[in-house]
Amino acid sequence: LGSSLIALAGYIFYEAGDFSEMGARFPLLVAYGFLALGAILMAMNLPPKAAIIASSEPFAEVPWRIWGAVVGALALFGFAVDVIGFYESAFLFVLFTYWLLAPEGLSQVRRLANAAVFAAPFTIAVYVAFRLVLEIPTPRGLII
Repeated sequence: LGSSLIALAGYIFYEAGDFSEMGARFPLLVAYGFLALGAILMAMNLPPKAAIIASSEPFAEVPWRIWGAVVGALALFGFAVDVIGFYESAFLFVLFTYWLLAPEGLSQVRRLANAAVFAAPFTIAVYVAFRLVLEIPTPRGLII
């Protein structure tokens, strides 16, 4: 996976060379992110690992219902961007996902409050990154 991310970053760097300076900002940002994550994954897997037992089931512990809900929310995010706007959809997606992944021991009100406290600054950071720093137009929304 690490080498795939590094290769994908190289491809993005190559393709972004033909873009204008403004048009290349976001692809280059993504490429640098892929490069960093790929390097981290490669570095984490350099030390020798214990052999995987053939009878083990590596995905047996994965909470598939939660992952299914997150993928469904991501699909809804894609549709909601055109209806209610990018930033509003991003807020709702992060709010739902954070609420879904919150610890089970908390009350529903506490989980939702924690999710809102995380989703609001995240959405503001995305707004600053896309609208103010990168100057990338996003679909207009109900509020922003």
